[in-house]
Amino acid sequence: MSGARSHGRCLPDQESELFPRETVENERRDLFTTYDDVEVKVDSESTTISSPTAVRRLSESSLAVHDKAVVTNVEKRMGLTELTPIQKHAIPLAMSGLDLVCSAHTGSGKTLAFAIPAVEIALKRKAEKRESAAMTTSTSSNEEERDNTDATTKTIATISTPCQPSVVILAPTRELARQIYLDVRKVCFDTGLRVACAHGGENCKPQLEHIAFGPEILVCTPGRLLDFCDDEYVDLREVRLLVLDEADRMLDLGFEPQLRDLLGNRGKIPTEENGRQTLLFSATFSPKVLTLASKYTRPSPYRARISVGRVGALARGVTQKLVEVVKTNATDEKEPKEYKFPLLLEAIESRNKSDEKTMVFCKQVKTAIWLKERLSSMSSSSSDSDSDLKKKITVEALHGDLTQGARVRTLEAFRDGKISLLVATDVASRGLDIPLVEHVINFDLPTDKRDFEEYVHRLGRTARAGKKGTSTSLYVAGFEDEVGNGPIYKQLRNAFMESGESLPDWFVNHSDGNADEAKRTQQLKEREQRRRQGGRQDVPFERTRRREQGGRFGGSSSRSSNRSSNRSSSSSSSSSSSSSGSGESEERRRRYERGE
Repeated sequence: MSGARSHGRCLPDQESELFPRETVENERRDLFTTYDDVEVKVDSESTTISSPTAVRRLSESSLAVHDKAVVTNVEKRMGLTELTPIQKHAIPLAMSGLDLVCSAHTGSGKTLAFAIPAVEIALKRKAEKRESAAMTTSTSSNEEERDNTDATTKTIATISTPCQPSVVILAPTRELARQIYLDVRKVCFDTGLRVACAHGGENCKPQLEHIAFGPEILVCTPGRLLDFCDDEYVDLREVRLLVLDEADRMLDLGFEPQLRDLLGNRGKIPTEENGRQTLLFSATFSPKVLTLASKYTRPSPYRARISVGRVGALARGVTQKLVEVVKTNATDEKEPKEYKFPLLLEAIESRNKSDEKTMVFCKQVKTAIWLKERLSSMSSSSSDSDSDLKKKITVEALHGDLTQGARVRTLEAFRDGKISLLVATDVASRGLDIPLVEHVINFDLPTDKRDFEEYVHRLGRTARAGKKGTSTSLYVAGFEDEVGNGPIYKQLRNAFMESGESLPDWFVNHSDGNADEAKRTQQLKEREQRRRQGGRQDVPFERTRRREQGGRFGGSSSRSSNRSSNRSSSSSSSSSSSSSGSGESEERRRRYERGE
């Protein structure tokens, strides 16, 4: 079943809408065999649960419990006759009941690796409830009276009982939540399951109409889900499977207090001991995520860790290019973006395919708006010298200052090929699967080594599902705050070496790499000290950065503000003895919810 449509009525999905132009089977098989020789490490010490072996095809699974409709959807309608490495190992392990901590390359099929078990578990739970209801009915002392009141009871229960999903899938951004929602609907097509999606940034009424039909699977962002729990629209006590997609990004954005609330008394998701299964997925895993896994998953005998390739490795098939940004005049006060713009045009012009899509990543909202305006103005120019380039430039921007409706329309236009170039902040760097993106341009590279994983995720927007792609990155030398890319020199060099790419001579011999290590360390310490002592000076940038990861959760209503305030006071009272680090994370979360 799809979303609330036709004035609130939840109508079944149409096959032609869900599977409009799926790639043919043979092409998909050739694409995914790219990952067949990738090393897979499975760390499982389960003795109470027999761990099944990896499977190549869903229909050949040794578990033999896959619903026929699910197999048909995946293998025939989606054309995925052979599973990717992460799917081959994660699906049977998840179906056997183990908690999972999984990492794999971007574009390697992680979404289906948890979507298929999620649908199977929801179907199993639905069947259990049906059997339980049947047994209750058969033991009734007055069956005739029960039959007469059955319809009325059902109607009352539908109205008064909140949504009680069996599966909850959490994502850090709205765009990722909507994409997961679409993929899950494809997997559970024609199974009778209902799927709902809830996220911030838009009116909650359509989402409430949707969940009123009692979906078995709920895809959402943490903030909106917590709001619905507080207002008693959603009851999480029946949850049997919890999925955290892009778990590291949730922690980076300060979502841990919200996860703690959801898993505590306010969310009332069952504990691991009471039957909850937890799956964590991402392309990169920081030590913080492993700590999160130890908190919210069961101990080792009931938990497995799957690593496909090296954690944090680049997707296969990406050809990396580096371009040096040279300041022609040392006394010139131009901003770095002015020097970068001609290099951006050269990178765009170097690709001549008419059907190719290009994504340009920058760090801040104002840069994305500036680039969009500059590129759009070129298309309306009357000069003939750049006529070929102008014909190719149809551009839009995607960032956190846009309304949710504008963000959705922009993504749909880019997917459908109505625009060929998308300027985006890191709100679009995670999880989005957009076909025919063959070129990714890093207009702004990360300026902090702790943010280098964003480089990995940005490049993951191309070369997906075994295809080929190109990345062009504009490198600014030095260690100037929020400008110089010197702090990521080593990581950038290692990324090229690991993928077998040749580095340009200017980069190999650059002073950023040959600089005295002690001097560089001192520069980074001074930079960190300035950040800590800067107080309000750094707030605008940090606020902008938070907005780029997904914007506001709820609206601007006073009730949402009160809920946020209540959550803050509740959390602070329950953790009065916590460290100062937790306080900082809580404050960051509150500012993020307000969209600051």
